[in-house]
Amino acid sequence: MTAATNSNGGGGGTVRLTPEQTEQRLEKDAGPLFSFVDADGNTVESSSLLVTVPEPVAPASVTLPLRYTARELEIRADGEATAFSIQRDYQLKRGGLRARLAHERALLLRWWRRRSETKKQLEREHDARAAFLKSLAPRVRRVLKRRWGRLVRWVPWAMWGADTMFLSRAYGLFGAVPLPFSPSVAVTNVTQILRAGLVSFGLVFGVRLLGAKLRDLVEELRERHATIGLIADASVGALVFLGAIRLAESTAQIQQTLLQIEAGGSNLQLPTSVLFSIVAFLASVSLACGYYLNEPEIDQAADHDRRVERAQAAYEQAAEAYETQLGVVRATREQLRSLDEEETYELAENAAHTDRRVRAVHHGNIVLYGPEPPLTFAGATAVDGASS
Repeated sequence: MTAATNSNGGGGGTVRLTPEQTEQRLEKDAGPLFSFVDADGNTVESSSLLVTVPEPVAPASVTLPLRYTARELEIRADGEATAFSIQRDYQLKRGGLRARLAHERALLLRWWRRRSETKKQLEREHDARAAFLKSLAPRVRRVLKRRWGRLVRWVPWAMWGADTMFLSRAYGLFGAVPLPFSPSVAVTNVTQILRAGLVSFGLVFGVRLLGAKLRDLVEELRERHATIGLIADASVGALVFLGAIRLAESTAQIQQTLLQIEAGGSNLQLPTSVLFSIVAFLASVSLACGYYLNEPEIDQAADHDRRVERAQAAYEQAAEAYETQLGVVRATREQLRSLDEEETYELAENAAHTDRRVRAVHHGNIVLYGPEPPLTFAGATAVDGASS
């Protein structure tokens, strides 16, 4: 007898099964839990199961000679790793050269701009000087074409030296300079020369300053009456000419006196007009220097010339630096291009070295690899070229 849960109405609980119900329940539970199917999907009713044992797979046949071995593959992998290292090194070199090339190109651009600026400045200075010369009067342009030489500017200094030599002995008549010690002959001579030099300096350069002021006055009058300017120019020139004549006469008198002394004369006199003529000539020359060299246009033209020279020097310096930097950039570019050739040659050498190692392995085991076919002349040349 079997108890089962009552599923009909009521209060639930367990009930007893009848013998028929119990038999049906046992037959139902005794059924198979799974079933076997064949290759066609049909249920197999037989109690025995057929199992097919797979046939063993035959290993691949090894034939000689071999094409590759682990040793050869290792050699080739080593060669590929070396080639990769070579390429990496050249990439680093290219990176450094490209960075340096960028810096050098920046400097080249800087000097190119500097050259362009200095060239424009030079053109502006040339135009300014041409405009200045064009704005001058014809008379001034003629004076500028003559361009007093540097030697002329030393004439007042020569006059100062000559006058000092003439007057140094004459000023010795005033006696020695009172000093707190007993002067020697050398000290006395130095004081006489110093006294004469100071007086001569005041005379020569004072007259030169007077000539410059006279020129300024004449220029103001020239703007109103051109004839006054011409008369003043001629008067200064005539003054120097007369002074030169008096100097020649004084020189002749000095020479005559010297000849008489050499002939044995003892009672000779040299008039003071001789020394006066010499000093007057020196003064007239100093006046003429101050008058004729006082040309403001000459100074302005000289200033324009100096600015043009400075601009020319700056342009030449910038142009030279640009050409030098351009050469540096071209050299760096050539180095960058040569890296490609060096990398190609080094990779070819590495490939040739790898092939030599592989061939050495082949030659060391002819049983596995078989004899190597003989190289032709063209093949041997190619191998030697790759090795070199």
